Formats: sequence, C-alpha cells, structure tokens
Amino acid sequence: MVGHEKFMLDRWGVQLDKGVNIFIVCSLSGGTGSGMVLDIAYNLRDWVPPADLPQSSAYLVLPGAFAGLGDRVIANAYSALMELNHYSRNDTRFETQYSPNPSDRISSQSSQDVPFNFCYLVGNSNDKVTFPSLNSVLEMVSQNIFLDFSSGFSQYKKLVRDNIRKHWASPDSKGYPQNFISFGLSSIQFPVERVLNACALRLGGQLITWWSNPTPTPAAMRDVIKTEILPNLRLAESENEHQLLNSISLGDNMKPYSKEVADWVAGLRKRRNDLNIPFENLQRFISVEQDKYKSHFYDSDTDPRRWSDYFQKMWDNLNQLIPQKRQELRQVVYKIIEDRFRGPKFARHFLEVLLDIFTEYRSQFDQDRQKNWLPKEHSATNTLQVLLKQIDDHAKQLIYALNRKNLIDEDFRGITHAFESLYISKVEVKARTLAVHLLDSLKEEIERLLVDLAALERNCEILKARFLDQEQAYIGETGVLTVNGILIYHSKDVDQIYNKTIAEKQENICQAISQQILGELGTKLFDLYTFDNLRLKDLFERILNRSLDEFVGNGKIQISTARKFLEEYPTVEQQEAQIKTIFEKSEPFLRFSQEQARLGWEDRAEKRQTIVGIQGGNKPTDPAVSLILPMIRKTSTLTDKDIRPLGDSHHIYFVQEIGAFPLRLIEGMDRMRTVYRSVSQSDKNPLHTHQDYRQFHDHMPATQAEVQAKQNLILAEIFGLVVEEENLITKYSEIRFHYQDKLTGLKKIQVLGNDWQEAEEYLVSDHNRRVREILEDVLQNVGQQAVTKAEKQGLYQKLMAHLKELEKTLAGGKDNANYRKQEVAIEGYVKTYSLFIPAETISASAQKSAELPKTSPANSRTSEDLNSNLEKFTKLVETCYRRGNPAENQVQMLEHFRQKYGISQANSDQIIAKFSCGHSQQQALYEYGLMYRAFLESNTEIDFEQQTQLLELQEELGLTNKQVSTMEANIQEELGLTEARSKDAK
Repeated sequence: MVGHEKFMLDRWGVQLDKGVNIFIVCSLSGGTGSGMVLDIAYNLRDWVPPADLPQSSAYLVLPGAFAGLGDRVIANAYSALMELNHYSRNDTRFETQYSPNPSDRISSQSSQDVPFNFCYLVGNSNDKVTFPSLNSVLEMVSQNIFLDFSSGFSQYKKLVRDNIRKHWASPDSKGYPQNFISFGLSSIQFPVERVLNACALRLGGQLITWWSNPTPTPAAMRDVIKTEILPNLRLAESENEHQLLNSISLGDNMKPYSKEVADWVAGLRKRRNDLNIPFENLQRFISVEQDKYKSHFYDSDTDPRRWSDYFQKMWDNLNQLIPQKRQELRQVVYKIIEDRFRGPKFARHFLEVLLDIFTEYRSQFDQDRQKNWLPKEHSATNTLQVLLKQIDDHAKQLIYALNRKNLIDEDFRGITHAFESLYISKVEVKARTLAVHLLDSLKEEIERLLVDLAALERNCEILKARFLDQEQAYIGETGVLTVNGILIYHSKDVDQIYNKTIAEKQENICQAISQQILGELGTKLFDLYTFDNLRLKDLFERILNRSLDEFVGNGKIQISTARKFLEEYPTVEQQEAQIKTIFEKSEPFLRFSQEQARLGWEDRAEKRQTIVGIQGGNKPTDPAVSLILPMIRKTSTLTDKDIRPLGDSHHIYFVQEIGAFPLRLIEGMDRMRTVYRSVSQSDKNPLHTHQDYRQFHDHMPATQAEVQAKQNLILAEIFGLVVEEENLITKYSEIRFHYQDKLTGLKKIQVLGNDWQEAEEYLVSDHNRRVREILEDVLQNVGQQAVTKAEKQGLYQKLMAHLKELEKTLAGGKDNANYRKQEVAIEGYVKTYSLFIPAETISASAQKSAELPKTSPANSRTSEDLNSNLEKFTKLVETCYRRGNPAENQVQMLEHFRQKYGISQANSDQIIAKFSCGHSQQQALYEYGLMYRAFLESNTEIDFEQQTQLLELQEELGLTNKQVSTMEANIQEELGLTEARSKDAK
C-alpha cells in the first residue's frame, strides 16, 4: 500500500496511516494456523524494521466455527492457546533456530516482545447470534479490519482498542496475562460493492456481445466477394479479368507472359520485313527464331529450379504469392471482425462463400487447361509443322511462281499466328497449373481462419457465460448473504443502477473499453482466439475492473442506507425494534465463564467499549440519518460520544469490544482442556510446536479434583503404592500403580507414564478417571485403617519422615517449590484422617496405663491385647520370611503393622531374627497352621482368594495333602468350628 495512499483514498475511501499495519487472520483449530501463527508473528517483527512503525493485529478464530469436525480441532486450539498464553507473559522469550545458520533465528529484541500488539479472539456466537459457517466469521473480521482504514472513522475506531489497552499492562489476580481482546460487529447495510460488481459484470457481458457484433449478413455475399473483396486482393477471375492468373504469369517487366508472346510474334514480323528475307531463306529464318524462343518454355524436369526462365519466374511468383495472399486474406478477416457494420458473423459467412468460390476457380482452371488450352497447344504445334513445310514448298517450287508472294505471306501469317497460339497456350496451361496450388493454399488458409474464428467465438462465449454466471451469482447470492444485522437489498437495485449509469451510452462505453483493453494488451480483436484459460482469466479481470470504473465514484449513484432502512421498515415501532436487535447482535463474539470471573477478574466498564459509525455522525446532512439517531440513543446505552461519522452512506456499523481478560475467562475452556488432555493421551501426533511442550503451562487454574489427583500421586509414592520400576521387556523405567482388583482379587499393575510428570498428566486426564478413583479409594483405605492412636501415630511418623528426607535431598530444602507441594498434600491427608495426635495426649495415656493395678480387669485386657498383637505380628513375620529375605514393599508393610500393633522395635527385631533362617518340617507345619488359623479367626469360612494363597503356601513348604488335612482339622477343633458345622449340617 505504501506509495498508493491517494489511490486508496480516492478509489476506496481508505485512509492509510503512517507505518506498516500487519494483520494475521487464521483459525486455531487446524494444523497450519495454530502451528505457524507464532512463528509468523515473531518473524514479522524481525522483517519489518522499527523505523517503519509496525503494528500487528491478530484475529484468531476459536474452534466453535468448526463444530462437528472431531476432538482434534479442539485439542489443536487449546494447545495453541497454551503457547499464546506462554509467550504473552513478560518473562518468556520466543527462541527458535530455523537452520544451521546462526543468523537464521529470531533476534533477541523481537523474541522478548509479546506476539501481537493486539490479539483478537473470535468465536462464532454471542448471546444473540450464532454464525452458521466459518465464512460468516471471516466476513465479520474483514469488515472490522476495513473499518480501521475507513476515512474519518478509523481514528475513532482505533481509539476504542487503545482505551482498552491501558488495562492489560499487568497480569490478573491469578498471575495470567490478560492482553487479549474480542469484538462483535453488526450493521445495517446496502451491499453496494456487490451491486456495483453485478453492474460491472453485466457491462462486461455487453462488451463481449458488442465484440460478437451479430450484424445480419448480406444475402448477395457472393457478389460482394467477387465485385469488392477479391478485386482488392488482386484475386478476381472473370471472362474479362484474370487477376489471379496474371499475377502468376507476370514477367520481370511486370507484364504477363501472354503479352510477352504477342510482342515476340510482332517483333518476328517486323524483323522479316526489315531484313527483307528472300523467300528461299524464310523457312530457315523462322526455324532459327523458333529455336531461340522456345527455350523459354522448358518444364520437363521435375525440379522447378531447372525449368526455363519464363516458367521458373512463374514458379517464383507462386511461392511469393502464397504467403502474401494468405496474409492479405487474414488481414481482410481481421478488418471484417472489427468492422461495426460486419463483424465475426459476417466473417464466417464470407469465408464459407469464399471457400466455395475458390473451389469453383480450381475446377474451372482444371477444366480450361484440359479442354481448352492443351488442345490449343496441340493444334498449334500441328499447324506449325504443316505451315513450315508448306512455306518452304511455296518458296522453292516453280509451280507457285505466279502467286508465290501472296502464298508465302499467307503462310507466314499462319506461322506467326500458330507461334502465338502455341506459346500463349503454354503460358496459360502453366498459369492454371500453378494457380491450382495457390488456390489450394488459400483454401487451407480459409480452413484455418474458420478454425481460428471458431476459437474466437468459443472464447467469447466462455467470457460471456462467465460474466453472466457471476452476475447472476452476485444478484442471487447477495439476497441470501448472512449478515450480522440487516441487509437491505432487492435484485431490481442492480437494474436501476445499471440503467441510470449506462443509459443510452452503451455503444460509446463499449467502444472506449474495447480500445483501452485491446490497446493495453497490444492485440487485435481477432487475436483473442489465441488466448488460453490463463489469459482469458486475465482478460476477464481487466474487463471487469475497467467496467467497474464506470460505476465506482459515479456521481449519479447516491444511495442512502438510512433512507432505504426507513422505507423497508415504515413504522417507528418496527424501526426501533430492528435497531435494538442489531445493537444487541454486536456484542463480542466471546462468552465469559462466570465461575472463572468469580475466581478473580476486575470487570471494569472501561474494558468494554462501543462505537457506532453512521454517515455524518452526530451532525448528519442526510435527513434519514437525522431520523434514525434518536432511535439509536433510545434503544441502546449509547451517547453522542459513541456515535461517530462514517464516510460511507451505504453502511451503519455497530461495534462492541471487550478486552484485558485472561484466556481462562473464555467460556467452554474447561471442556477444551478435557478434550486436549484426552487427545494428548490417545493421539501420538504432537499437539504442540515444541518438543519440550511442558514449558507451556496450563492457562486454566487446576480444579479441586485435579489438585487432589496430584496430591494423591504424591501420597501414593510415599506409601509405596506407586513406584518407579523397570519394564523387563523394554528395559525402560515406568511409573506403576499396584492395586488389587475388588471384583477378582487379582493384583494388577497400571502404567501411569514413563516419568513422574507423565504420571501426573495421566491422572488429571478425565480419560483416566477410573484409575484416579481406584487410587483415591486405596489411599482412603490406608487412612481409614489407622484407627488406634498408635496406628495414627505410626502413619503420621511415616509421613513426617518422608518430609524430613525430602528436606535433605531437595535443593533449597523447605524453600523448594516441590517440597511445599508435597507438604500441602501431606498436610491435607493428615487433617482428613486426624493422624496428628498431640504429644501430651500420648504421654498422659501411657502414664495412666502404667499407674493402673496389675490385677485390674483393664490391665489384664491390655496385656491380652498385647499378647494377641504379638501373636499376629509373629505370624506375619513367619509368612514374610518363609521365602527368604522379603521385598522392600513387604518390609514396609511389616513396619506398618508393627506400629499398628504397638510392637516395640526390640521385640520386632527379636521376632524377625527368629524366623529369618530356614524352616524345618515342623516349622513348615507351624507356618501353614498360622496362616490357616488367621484366616479362620477373621472369617469362619475360607474364601476363594484365601484358599488360593493356602495352596501356594503348601506347594512352597512341600507339605502333603494328608499333612494339611490333619493340620486344618486340628485347628478347626481348637476353634470349636467342627461342632458348629455338625449342628449346621443336622
């Protein structure tokens, strides 16, 4: 646009400001826009020097316009918004290397900036309107961009967003950047551009018709050709005129050879008289002259270059005439096509008739040669032979002495006449033979001209159909355009404007357009037959643009949308209702989440701006605008400062903008995040533009469920429920969750990821809600099992021990963010299950127990509980050490039950030392009996899972079925279960 400011203002009413305005429009739902938009933004900052005052504005379309295209488009958009949010912060840099060349990267200064000066986020709906397609969204965006340059109005339009920009300098209360805007635009409009384009297309179609020039052809075309066109081409043939044959038989002295023959015969007579040749020498004289002259008529060789001079000259004439006459004939057709009284239709008729005439000429020449001139040549040859002998006889024999002179003179006249007839016949035969070649070549040219003419007619039909089709499309489609507001249009508007502008001047206008277009192309009208599709497209655009000049800026076209609006809606009630609806439709095409707003966002009136553009603003010169302004004020919250002059009588614009908000505020963002997480888990194709995608933090605050899931992962790691283990197949480490299935009792493993970060991402995804709930249930069971104070204290100490170890290992100790995160998780768990027991409570309880008499029932009960706990713990130790040294998680579980049963560390070590060696047969029976007794004591029936464990233990200890049966019977008897089962059986 630089350097064309005046043209843009005069032609389109567009006011170009100083500096370079950059607009980037794309959707965030596909791979192209979402993947390139940030690279484009930062590269543009590098490409346009600061001296050019660049200002970039982005219009990013959200996935609402792509409903029904699947989850991937939503995931693409969310990932793009994460990256946009990341680089919109003040503490990030856009760093990338496009090639090994060190200079092929974003400069340091540009990389520190935010991507855009103004970043608009646009959906496809507000509370009043839902656009049916992406095109409707883009139409609104394009109108908004155009208003940034609208003469007179643009300064007020830009002031709107400048007022909003003042409020996004700092992040919101949650620390999220809020340098984003949205807008809505509605209008009352008369589609003047489309109407003028329809008029221009109609004029373009009329120009093609004007070129086609369907003038009626004359009925006497043959007479026109023979009496006018062919004589001008020097190709006329008649009984009295032989232009074509003479052109071929023309000699060096520009005289036909037939006249050359007559001159030679006349010269022969004169020399005889001058020399007064005796009678007896006359035959010799004639023979010598004949021998000299007949050398001009040799043509027996197949190569014309070896012909005699006369015939060779005629051959040269033919070779010269063929291209010359073909070109002249083509030029005649060019002139006929451009002749307003003739035209292409006349040209076609002319060529078709001329083809017939030349066919007739050819037939006539063949017939004349065969039936006229060849017989004359033979007759003259015979006559000459007779006369030559006869003149010699008359000269030498005495019997003719008395009348010799008269006889010889008569013979000489006969001989000269025979000479003339002979050689003229040769010339005429050759002329007609060669003329056939010329006619064949001209007929070939006519056939080619007819083909070219057909191509011209076809191209004209293509252009005419294209103009007509597009005109009808503009007329028809304009009436059904999706406009956010009111489109005031009737198809008759095109007819009225066309007739008012063109009126009776169509002939002169078409002539002027034709001369300009063909002059610019440097071509003739007939040359359009050579145009291929690409050149036809260019010609179409040239004609359309030139035709548009007849309408754009034409003073006769004065259309007031305000007046047409009042005519369309005649009552005040209708007018006010329509204006109120249109104003409401201009609300920003972005809804806000009230839940997110309540989390903290300063909703100030200054962040919402409204402006109306109407011809004349508050001081209109159009009476219709004066009638509409009070309705605008009445049906909206607008004041005079919001109503600004628009240098356009065809539109009334309503624009509302809202800005200085974080991305989290956009309604539906929580669902987008859910889809994003689901797709990122299931689809291997990357969603982000960087491999290190974890640098792009979520622009949505975590929900309580997500916070809990992350804390549960921390607790599960502490309790050994989630561990990092090596996959024996891949040899890579995995984060695994070990749990027991409630339905089958089977121990299962769920892989959460390759590292702890992936495990966290796995759990927060709604796609993996079932695993998250299982983990939460397991942790809940662990907390609920801590019933006694000792159990609670043991669990609490384990958590505190983890924190102490974490403080030692993390850099910065308690000041490390990871420490604080885990501390919060532990703190919540402790509070939930009341694991913390004050020290004085424990001491008081212990002291009170010590002071009780040994004989008291309570003391006796405490002793029994301790013995029972020792027995249970002993059984667990035996089970744990029966296969040798236990696994780490088993040791942890022993420690858990030691604390639960209140077993001292010394007693625990003693019991473990007792069972850490190998087992004898007696010990094996004792170990089996302990497990069997424990199962029966907890439940008088052995369930499926317990029976499975008993069978596995039997095989490991090497016990026989008989030994096991005896052992089980003894234990049942000891517990009194045998008698009870007998009674049940009875």
